[in-house]
Amino acid sequence: MTITRNPVFLWMVENFCIVSLALLRWHCVPFAERGDNLMLMWWMLVGSLFTVEGGIVLHHFFSELVYKDTLYLNGQKSKPIELSKAIHAWCTCNLPANIVAVCTLPFLTSSDEDSYNSVIDPYVDWVQFFVKLLIIRLTVDVVFYLAHRLLHTKWLYFLHKKHHQHHDCQVAYTNSQFHFMDLIIEGFLPPLIGMKIILPLFGYSVTYFENSLVFSYIIWYETGSHCGKELPTVSYFPPLSIATRLLGLENNNIRFHENHHKYHDCNYGITQWIDFLLGSRNVTSGSKSA
Repeated sequence: MTITRNPVFLWMVENFCIVSLALLRWHCVPFAERGDNLMLMWWMLVGSLFTVEGGIVLHHFFSELVYKDTLYLNGQKSKPIELSKAIHAWCTCNLPANIVAVCTLPFLTSSDEDSYNSVIDPYVDWVQFFVKLLIIRLTVDVVFYLAHRLLHTKWLYFLHKKHHQHHDCQVAYTNSQFHFMDLIIEGFLPPLIGMKIILPLFGYSVTYFENSLVFSYIIWYETGSHCGKELPTVSYFPPLSIATRLLGLENNNIRFHENHHKYHDCNYGITQWIDFLLGSRNVTSGSKSA
């Protein structure tokens, strides 16, 4: 086993990348004064460049350089990026989706004094944070699955059709190949529901900094699912990835979603467990309905 496939190395690299994106956003984008919602929205909009587009850049780096010897699922050795094409896709999809999404930022976090103080001094109780993250991860899985199934109905598929024009995923393009409302429904609403509705049922809330961390962790997996090759740096729950890899629970993470793009009638979840339970999981060649 090479060092780049070692579970401990992978755990360190993946978590380092995710936390670094949140911290980079934190230190590079000035935070707003309390009550200045306009500047708060600007913080969220520019900050998303770090957590979303920063993650896409890192996935491309791992795909094309670190794990270049791993073939893409379509057999290609490389999938170079056309920068102008990627920028155009981002401007027509991710930008308008972000503009709509950031308008809800003030509702994402607690407004009490302790929560606001944590913005200035972003201390994190990591054990408690990982419990919150697990609750949100499971919530995202369920909400994404339900929303995705609805988007595959004849009444809503017009919102999702653009995304399925990519049968062959490429991380820089497929992550921007959405109707902007589709991106909000699948990418933004599930973690929002997890943080604003489900967490309080367990007596938890998230601070502004934890909000950045949550989105970094959730978006890392979602953007990574469009890499088009089995990257070992994309795991279901990175804090526990050493154990899940050793147990074989991280196999076919990328192929799972690639098959959804290819066959359309399987793998409706962003992660595998719901489709496994419902019998719609397909990580082999061929349509489920064939």
